[in-house]
Amino acid sequence: MKKAYPRYLPWIIFAEDRDLGELCFTVQNRPGELAKALQIIAKYGVNIVSTIGYSHPTWNQATITLAVDVTDIDDNLLKQMLKELEANTVGKVLFKKNVIKGFLVSELAFPIYLDLHTRVLLFSLEEVGSMLKALYDKYGDVTASILYNLGYGGGVFIAKIMVDKLKTIGKEKLLIELLKILQAAGWALVEVEEMNLTRPSISLKLYENFECKALKYRYKPSSNLVRGYLSGLFSTVLDQSIRFRETRCIAVGDKYCRLVSE
Repeated sequence: MKKAYPRYLPWIIFAEDRDLGELCFTVQNRPGELAKALQIIAKYGVNIVSTIGYSHPTWNQATITLAVDVTDIDDNLLKQMLKELEANTVGKVLFKKNVIKGFLVSELAFPIYLDLHTRVLLFSLEEVGSMLKALYDKYGDVTASILYNLGYGGGVFIAKIMVDKLKTIGKEKLLIELLKILQAAGWALVEVEEMNLTRPSISLKLYENFECKALKYRYKPSSNLVRGYLSGLFSTVLDQSIRFRETRCIAVGDKYCRLVSE
């Protein structure tokens, strides 16, 4: 499994006995502007515990959202910092201090976007696991078919968008890139074992597959949503029916899930 660093997108923070705050502001999209704003915050002794920012290369401005630790920071000093920050950034600076000591929920940033226009939703692995378990408890093994078709539709959707945007890219190269979406979205780390598009014959290793990790209690192969997603993705890019089956699964104790094309 390749090396990857975790990426944190904290929208809930627990930090016992700390005073926390959320800080949102906008800077010009040019080198040094964000650094200047962060230097102002550092000057007042405010510790940054989370930084999220984005600006498309064609935009003039970038929106920055910070979670900050303001424990032991005097209120007057904090007001002074916010005033100076607003004087050196674009537009109004938003700040919200936590209501419950040691606990902060993001409330100044909404909605959440993946890129210019794609809105995304955030769920914890445990939340998704509880949802999946509720489905299996209610509908039994028919849930596998429901999840497969749910995933298939998602794979078709993203593949159509990417095929349209990247028309000049060869199919194998495009598929290799699209498999990285699963890692970027936190679903799984994907390793290609075989990619023969002539037959076609495809074999994929999935490490840390979120679906099977959440369903370990079942002790049976459980990659149905992800399997459907990949089937829809490959079928759309290759313009032929591709269906993956699972031959190894972390839900039964294997080190990884293996999906092979049929």
